[in-house]
Amino acid sequence: MRRNHQTSVGRNSDGDGDQSLPDQRVRRRTMRVHRRKFSKGAEVRLQAHLEVTPDINGVPSLFQLKTEPLIIGRNEDCGLSLPLENVSRQHARIYFFNDEYHVADTGSTNGTFVNGVQISRCVLRSDDLIEIGEAQIYFVEERVRQ
Repeated sequence: MRRNHQTSVGRNSDGDGDQSLPDQRVRRRTMRVHRRKFSKGAEVRLQAHLEVTPDINGVPSLFQLKTEPLIIGRNEDCGLSLPLENVSRQHARIYFFNDEYHVADTGSTNGTFVNGVQISRCVLRSDDLIEIGEAQIYFVEERVRQ
């Protein structure tokens, strides 16, 4: 029996479209799509905030991050003031660089910890836990299309 092109794409020689042929060959292709080309015209923006505990009422407070550096410390003139005894006057700095947020210890006495590891500086990822003294600060980041 001679096979023609129709047989190789799922039709037998009768042309009735029998899909149960054992030698049926279906070509599948994967197409690579770049996010920028796919979402032409849509702008993706990074939004990030900090969830700081403990608060006076035990409820975490939210602090929206921007692209300007943020100083965290005990001083009232810090962008994020933590009036706790084991926090240095200017304890750490969060800054935006190369489309990522970073945290850096500014020479504090008790150190800055990210996910339980003492750091001098590191890149922040969503849901990272920053510990400064007794304060626990969760870093939350979202990419939003507009």
